[in-house]
Amino acid sequence: MIQYLPICHNRKTRAANAGKRVGMSVIDKADKGDEAETGAARWLPRTAAILAGGRGSRLGGMPKESILVDGEELGPRLVRLLSTVFQNIIVITNNKDLYAGTGAFAASDAIPGFGPLSGLHAALSLAPGPSRDGGAGEAVWLAACDMPAFDPRLVELLASRYAEAVAKAASGNGAPPLAALARHGGHFEPFHAIYSTRLVGELEGLFADDEARAGSLPRGGRFDLEAKRPSFKELFARVPVLFVAEAEVRTITPDWGLYFNVNTPEELARLPGHGGDRTESGE
Repeated sequence: MIQYLPICHNRKTRAANAGKRVGMSVIDKADKGDEAETGAARWLPRTAAILAGGRGSRLGGMPKESILVDGEELGPRLVRLLSTVFQNIIVITNNKDLYAGTGAFAASDAIPGFGPLSGLHAALSLAPGPSRDGGAGEAVWLAACDMPAFDPRLVELLASRYAEAVAKAASGNGAPPLAALARHGGHFEPFHAIYSTRLVGELEGLFADDEARAGSLPRGGRFDLEAKRPSFKELFARVPVLFVAEAEVRTITPDWGLYFNVNTPEELARLPGHGGDRTESGE
């Protein structure tokens, strides 16, 4: 049974909560009354999800969410950054205690075994709020705990392009996109991206198809679950997706630094503010 976040969506409550934050956030802009919630503002995500369940295998099993940056663990640090912009923060993690007192809602995979897609499924299943017009569901911002940089302008850019695509679909021009993310050369960036809650069913279908393939193998046949598990690429082949041009994204992150992530010891050494390793498992 899915447990949804107990978040109040009353406008007065949201406005009061927003007033406690420093500065103007994209969520504050979306909460200035019905007259302001038009166009791109309607599609600014109110919820951000952080995937923090990776095993850190290339870092010797070090839990990446516990890596220290200026004395602060990466996971809770990202919660703090995102909380200045988003109203609700979900963390998909195997170490819920790490997020005690951060204000985030920590949970585990509902359907484990499918890597980051399991995390995406759990986060979208937990996201609060009704579906919006245009048949595109509720928009959720997806981040990863090992990507320490964040810029609210990227949220605004992707939400703006997402809103344009949803409006176009609502006027009878194709299906609304269920995700919006950046292009990078011939590839794409699955994090720092927008995903629709309508993807929950698609993800469950993808998982079921994969399990059916595994079950059809002959007895004694080799099946590498790690290598064969579904990917973002397979998900995007099943649903309409909006890819935002690299040149446009580079107006916000010219050196692509927003997408820097920590996977290897070499990348860890390049992490600004890293002053020591947290190697104790579960801390």
